[in-house]
Amino acid sequence: MGGVWKSSVAGVGATSISREVVRTVLAFLAILMLAMGMIAMAPSAGAQVSPNVVPADNPPMPERCGIDIALVFDLSNSIGDDGYQSSKDAGAAVVDGLYGSPTKVGIYNFASNAPAQNNGSLSATSVQDQAGLDTVKVAIDGLVRPSYERGGTNWDKGLSQIPLDTYDVVYFITDGQPTAYGNPGSGGNDDYGSAVNQIDVNSAILSANALKNSGTRIVPVGVGADLQQETSQTYLEYISDDDDGTIVSVSDYAALVERLKEEVTKFCRGEIEIIKQIIDGEGNVTDPTAAGWEFSASEATSGIALIDPTTSNTNENGVAVFEYNTDGPDREGTIKISETAKDGFDFQSVVCRDEEENPIDLNPVNGSFTVPATTAGAVYCTVSNREIPETGTFSLNKVVEGVSADLIPDGETFNVTATWTDGSEDFTLTAGAEAAVSTNSLPVGTVVTFSETSQPAIEGYSFGGGVFSPESVTIVKDETTAVTLTNTYSKDVGTFSLNKVVEGVSADLIPDGETFNVTATWTDGSEDFTLTAGAEAAVSTNSLPVGTVVTFSETSQPAIEGYSFGGGVFSPESVTIVKDETTAVTLTNTYEKLPSSISIVKTINVDDASHESPGVEVKPGDQMNVEYLVTNAGETTLTDLTVTDQVLFPTESVVEGITCDVTELAAGESTTCSATIAAPAGGGEQHQNVATVTATTPTEEEVEDEDEAFANTPAVGGFSV
Repeated sequence: MGGVWKSSVAGVGATSISREVVRTVLAFLAILMLAMGMIAMAPSAGAQVSPNVVPADNPPMPERCGIDIALVFDLSNSIGDDGYQSSKDAGAAVVDGLYGSPTKVGIYNFASNAPAQNNGSLSATSVQDQAGLDTVKVAIDGLVRPSYERGGTNWDKGLSQIPLDTYDVVYFITDGQPTAYGNPGSGGNDDYGSAVNQIDVNSAILSANALKNSGTRIVPVGVGADLQQETSQTYLEYISDDDDGTIVSVSDYAALVERLKEEVTKFCRGEIEIIKQIIDGEGNVTDPTAAGWEFSASEATSGIALIDPTTSNTNENGVAVFEYNTDGPDREGTIKISETAKDGFDFQSVVCRDEEENPIDLNPVNGSFTVPATTAGAVYCTVSNREIPETGTFSLNKVVEGVSADLIPDGETFNVTATWTDGSEDFTLTAGAEAAVSTNSLPVGTVVTFSETSQPAIEGYSFGGGVFSPESVTIVKDETTAVTLTNTYSKDVGTFSLNKVVEGVSADLIPDGETFNVTATWTDGSEDFTLTAGAEAAVSTNSLPVGTVVTFSETSQPAIEGYSFGGGVFSPESVTIVKDETTAVTLTNTYEKLPSSISIVKTINVDDASHESPGVEVKPGDQMNVEYLVTNAGETTLTDLTVTDQVLFPTESVVEGITCDVTELAAGESTTCSATIAAPAGGGEQHQNVATVTATTPTEEEVEDEDEAFANTPAVGGFSV
């Protein structure tokens, strides 16, 4: 690169002059134009400032292995703490990625001045060896923020401090807002960077033009929120004169690092791509994208520098990639690739090809192989491993619950089929016997499921099902996985119910609260029931084994007035329990209505002769003493006893004043009622009356009886008692 450059400032010819001369002339012209009112005062911060200097073309990126770059860090106030630290982190990561390549890196910085207050610079330093790499990283780590008063953004000095004819590319890390120029604090320049002025922009473009015209490419790296503003983007374009992606954003530092490493080492870098697959014993690929396999790269020959990480696991696509830098454009060497062995697998083969699909001769040993490493080269390898068959087996044990094993009929067995993807095995199991071990050795990981195909029937019991524990097994290396089949039997049971029927009497005549009591009895138990006529059947609370015989006895029943208990009949008399059924039993009680009757015997003057005509003689006009003997001739109590008497002759009339001792008679009891009746007044006359007794039975029915009585008066002169 030459030490002169051609100015592209408007009005300045293409004369070869030194950069310092041009800077002095331009500064002088700017001051003169300002004094004459030819340059307007800079607008307030944030407004677009248009320069009157034309940016020079930006040289292309060199296409070779080994370029020299300068990293220029903006340490101004506007970049902020986050941007400051992020820029340093990104710079250090980029430098790590250049290690081993024939690259030189210079470290520069600026704020209001360049270098910024309390900072220095590092000239182009090789990062081909560790010492040089460490030197550059120490320089980046040592960058510090200047005082706030010296925290302007002086692009002019940030660019002009970089020596001409030295670097291929300058990565200019800034926030996109130039606010100072020249050397603030000297020569009448008191602006340390408070706002964007035209002279700030013009001066930055001039310094950028000087670098670009000397063959140095400028790549602005924008940081901070201001980069998103169109104004900031425009300022960055002024110094790069390139809107095709030259400007780099560091909002994603990982992407930034990869981009810069790619740009700088594109023609020095190489890569080795490993594709991992698993094959079976016949060489068939069973897993073309085996993830999680560890590979390492080592033993790089001279001039080849592996880029971290040098150990990598295959990703979900079965791929692991190793990158390296070379120290020159025509470097050739080798790198050793080693696979970390996994239990259960053995290394089978590796096939590698270069970027032109040419096969590469290899001599693999125990999963390690050496591949060529050349500048900008690529190697693609497919590594195949075979899964070593590992086997195990399983056993089946039989358990029976709910029934004693000695109740299982002799010779009866439980039959099971075990099934896996490509096979099956039948088992004949016996309760209480030793576990049956499979005769098959199955590959580890094989899933075996089980089904019971038959089991013995046990009289008096129901089969409740079989449960395998576990339900399935996954074969484990060198183990016999135990499986237990538990069959549950339950004793067959049923029950019974009792219903109450009453015949011969209406249920509403049964006294309230009165019940019929029954006891059900079987061999080893009993149950008492309290039944009510007309109610729902009472179901036993006992579940009894099938075949159990239950008998019944009625222990008591209510007494119903006016009725006699005729006995109870169970239908059926006994029951034999049936599986899952409720056998109905009906107890029918019969009541018989008791007979009810009443009698009345009427006498006049206590003379039995009154029962037949002509009856007892009485004196004319005399008072006759009439008695009525009432007897309960039935078997029930009679109530509401009433006696009436009707005179039929000589004149019809009703006897008044009949009195009785009681009005209620128990069965067989009697009472006497009485009255006084006047005899006929004349002699030779006949008297006749009919007495009637009525009473009410317990069933609200009425019974009655009647009796006649006669009396007469003698003729005159012939009366006698």
